[in-house]
Order: sequence, then structure tokens, then C-alpha cells
Amino acid sequence: MLIRKGAEAEIRLEDWNGRKVVSKVRVRKGYRNTQLDERLRSQRIKTEVKLMTESRKLGISVPIIYDVDLAGNKIVMEFVEGERVKDVLESGYEDKPGLCRRIGEDVGKMHGEGIAHGDLTTSNILQKGDRLYFIDFSLGEKTKEVEVLGVDLHLLREGFFSAHSRIFELFEEVLDGYLASHEKGSEVVQKMNEIGSRGRYT
Repeated sequence: MLIRKGAEAEIRLEDWNGRKVVSKVRVRKGYRNTQLDERLRSQRIKTEVKLMTESRKLGISVPIIYDVDLAGNKIVMEFVEGERVKDVLESGYEDKPGLCRRIGEDVGKMHGEGIAHGDLTTSNILQKGDRLYFIDFSLGEKTKEVEVLGVDLHLLREGFFSAHSRIFELFEEVLDGYLASHEKGSEVVQKMNEIGSRGRYT
């Protein structure tokens, strides 16, 4: 069953060896040379799997990867029956400050190891019980560049403001958690602020 069809991939809910799973297939770009397209899709799948694997080693919850089919440009992974943090923050959930702080802590851990998610929004974080799951690393990369990590954090802040303007002050909790878990986090926060200023004055 097709769950979502985006510019980069099709997401389907499937049965895999009697288990409910999510399959993610990177779609072909018709405007690209066929060989180049195949190489890029394969490389991006490898990168996504690597980022998810490394995040898990850091103690960050991500869907379990069951199978990787490079020829078919497909990843088969755990279906996490959680609620989008975007919806949780707009609900009557009581500990929103604690939730925001935990988001910041996990992002700080990722950034501390050079993992840029690439599409950090509260729609790409799920809450299941007391655990947060980060999903969709398809635009992510491995880097220590403060500029790239600053963009990652900037996107989270912009998305937070767009989706949660009524409680935007809670983004300070995200930053508190981030700074507590990332030794050089202040450099990235400074870069995030600089990037935000560029947008306002250009």
C-alpha cells in the first residue's frame, strides 16, 4: 500500500516475511542520464543506511533495517507505529518542554558525530511510548562542517516556527538539550543564527 510518493522516493507499507514493514524505493529521475541516475540513487541509499546505522550506535532510535536492495534502489525497514512529534506538540500532551529537550539532545548527539539529517522537522520524528524515532535520512550526509550542521539546525528551527508558532518559545528547550549533548554545539547554534540573519537581510 502506497503511503507517500515524494520527489525522491515512494514509501509503501508491505508484508515482509510475515512482518509489517515500510519499503522505501528511490524513484528514477527521467531528466538524468540513466547510468548517472542509477549511481546516484545507489549512493544515496548507501549513505542513508550508513547514517541510520551510525545513529543507532549512538543510542538514537531509528527504524530497524531488514533488507537493502541496491539493484532495486530499495530499503526495507521496521514500521514504527508511533505518532508524529508534529502532532504530539499540537495535542494536549503535558510534557512538551521535556519532549523538546529530548529532541535537542538527540540532534546534538548526531551532530557531534558528524551526522546531518538533512530534513529535520517534527514530521520526521516519531514518538512511540517514551522513545523518539528519527526517520527519513534520505537528504542526510556525513560531515563535520559547521555550515552544514548549522543549516540542519536552521531547518529544524524554521520548521518548528512554521508548524508550532503558538509554542515557539519551546524551541529554547530544543537548544538547551542540543548544547548539553554536543560539546561544540555553541558553534553550530551561532552558525544557525547567522544563517537566519542572512535570510532576513538578503
